[in-house]
Amino acid sequence: MTRVRVIGVGSGFGDDAAALAVIDWLEQRTEARGVSLRRCARPLPDLLDALDGAEAAVVIDAARSADPPGFVRAIAEDSIDAPEAMSSHGFGTRRVVMLARSLDRAPARLVWIGIAIGGVRRDETLSDAVRAAIPVAGELALESARRLATIAAEASSDA
Repeated sequence: MTRVRVIGVGSGFGDDAAALAVIDWLEQRTEARGVSLRRCARPLPDLLDALDGAEAAVVIDAARSADPPGFVRAIAEDSIDAPEAMSSHGFGTRRVVMLARSLDRAPARLVWIGIAIGGVRRDETLSDAVRAAIPVAGELALESARRLATIAAEASSDA
């Protein structure tokens, strides 16, 4: 079976916990059984380790952007860490993926899902807008994981 991982990156603080809440949501869904789910408190070293050994990955992260809080989008890998799609972490997601690739520890295929946030508060609750986005991001993550698994399976059968 193709190893596709869905990885949530975030802290436990405010809206920065959005990706972790998506992983919690996915754990409660029967349709997510068989999908490898991981939590990362920070991109480095946690994300680097989570990417290692995966054939494909869906990385979910909270992001400050021009979009309104709670807006969910799949972002092309080359757009990650662009000013309009910044990670809320110091050493951003794209840099970790680039490092993983240079160390031969990154999957060939990657989808990044950003959940727009307004800022990171130090409390432990999600804003209403971000909380409402959790199922949307979860469904997009599942759809992306299925698509990546299909692509990987087709590629391996063609080889």
